[in-house]
Formats: sequence, C-alpha cells, structure tokens
Amino acid sequence: MEKKGYFLLVLLFSIIHVHMSINTQDNGLNPLTFIVLLDSRTLWISEKEAFFFGGILIQSIVTMGFASFLIKWKNYPMWIADIILCIFIGWWVEETINIKTQTTDKLNSFYSWLYDTELSNLGNYALLFSTIQIILLIFYPFGIFLFRKLQRQPR
Repeated sequence: MEKKGYFLLVLLFSIIHVHMSINTQDNGLNPLTFIVLLDSRTLWISEKEAFFFGGILIQSIVTMGFASFLIKWKNYPMWIADIILCIFIGWWVEETINIKTQTTDKLNSFYSWLYDTELSNLGNYALLFSTIQIILLIFYPFGIFLFRKLQRQPR
C-alpha cells in the first residue's frame, strides 16, 4: 500500500477513535474519562475545558501513534508543534464559531440517543475533534515541507 492509502487508513482510524472515545459516561477504560473526573475541584479548569483539552490531546496522541506506526512519520518535535497548533485552532473554533445549525442539532440528538446520555453538545465535540485530527494529519507533512525548505535556504 502506498503512502496515500496509509494516510487514509490513519485518518479513518483517528476518526473512528474519536467517535468511540467521545462517550465518557459509561467507558471507564477511556483515558478521557480520567481527565474529566479531575474537574474544577482538583484542577484549575472546568469539566468542560478538561473534556475539550483532554479530548484533543489524547486523540492527537493516538493519531500520532497511528501515523508513526503506519506512515513512519516520526518527527516528534513537529508532532508537538502540530498538537499545540491544533489545540489553539480547536479552542478558537469552539469559542468563536460555535455554530448552531440544524445539522449539529441532529448530530447532538443522534449522540444523545446513541450513548443514552443527557450531554447536549456531544455531537459538536465529535465533529470538532474529528476536524482537529484531520487538520493535525494535514499540517504534519506541510510543516515538514516548510521546515526542510527553510533549512535549505542560504543565510
């Protein structure tokens, strides 16, 4: 299989992982559950922010593991920079663009039905986290390209 096939496989695994790990209510083995349990009484951030940052961080690390294994993308400083960038992009999108449309309402009701939960924005987070993983996988080769191009230029 060529790199494009592995890239699509990693992308598929990442999105499946996002949708399988988004439910923290009945999933005791989910690392995100442990982060969410450390709510505002023990951390300086709220439960919502712990879910948001923990979700992006954990799922980005899983995506990094998939890509390191399947595509052999092992430039870890670039991964760290990409994850930090994706956290800021996710925070910006979640805070400023928080779109309420009929599509996300249907997605939220689907996730509420699927996981039998009262959490109202689970579909929004699934969509946001999936988008962040796509951005993470797109920025990695772009960042490597820019880094190599900057190294080749004479000073």
